[in-house]
Amino acid sequence: MKMLWRVLGIVSVFLIGFSFFACSPKEESSQNVKDTDKIVVAKVDDVPIYSDVLEKFFGSRLLPMNNEKRAELMKKRVDDLINEELMFREALRLKLDQEPDIRQRIRQLVNQRLIDTHINEKVTQRKIDQAELQAYYDAHKDEFNRAEEVRAAIVLFPLIKGASDEQRSELKKKAETSLAEVKATQNQRIAFAQMARKHPEQPARYAKGDTGFFSVDGKPSQIDSRIAAAAFQLEKIGDIADKVIETDDGYHIIMLTGRRAAFSRPFEQVSRHLERRIKNEEFQNARSELIKGLKAKTKVDIDEKALAQVQEKLTATSKAKPMILPGQSGGPSKPGTGDQRQVKKDK
Repeated sequence: MKMLWRVLGIVSVFLIGFSFFACSPKEESSQNVKDTDKIVVAKVDDVPIYSDVLEKFFGSRLLPMNNEKRAELMKKRVDDLINEELMFREALRLKLDQEPDIRQRIRQLVNQRLIDTHINEKVTQRKIDQAELQAYYDAHKDEFNRAEEVRAAIVLFPLIKGASDEQRSELKKKAETSLAEVKATQNQRIAFAQMARKHPEQPARYAKGDTGFFSVDGKPSQIDSRIAAAAFQLEKIGDIADKVIETDDGYHIIMLTGRRAAFSRPFEQVSRHLERRIKNEEFQNARSELIKGLKAKTKVDIDEKALAQVQEKLTATSKAKPMILPGQSGGPSKPGTGDQRQVKKDK
């Protein structure tokens, strides 16, 4: 904690000095030309403190009505600025600005300033009319209107290509036996998970047996209509279909793992949020283009061997650390608070 306050304190001193005083001779000259209408209220050696620094500081503050107190407060602020400049110079003399933590913090702040001046200001100032908002809504209607969806876990008993009727029959019997064994257990979810580990073969469209959310017509995961129909018949999270489902891939045993209700959000309901979303996308695109342009004129080399060594070292370190389970201090939030929470199905 002491180290953190030390770093923040040094950064503050450096940035204050950098903002108000740290100019090269060339920069000072151009600033003097630009600020001929400003008043120099103080100097530290040959570095001026301009009146606009005070105006900016006091502009958002209530000043005392008494002239003497107001003058006293003004002098105190000037004295503070002088002290900050003196401390800034001392920090530079001690080369505190070269410490890795300080340099990283300054780098982040300067980068943010670049983003603010070259991207944020342009994006935030752009006006978006109703026609543009409506066009955006029309292009993303599926995101604002959604049918009821479910999610399922699937264990597949895959058919080999060109399987005979006898092979199909044997495989179906094997799947039905496995389903019966799961159904006969007290904790069917655990039994289902154990069965899934014994049969890891799954179609590429739903990795590790997770279908993701899909509608009754199987979209957007391209779930077979027979699987979709069976999944929508299940009532509660954790329910397992009573029958094995046959498709071109083989025989499936499915368990319901999530359900989310349908919703419809008309343009009038979401229009006030669309402008922020549009501008956020514009910001991300502009940032990507800025970085792309900078990379195009810069030679960048990544040492893959060195990177692999770092990864290996971090992997070894992480294995040595104790695992934090859900519900423990510092652990992730408890499951069941996201999209997979159960929503009561309308009868």
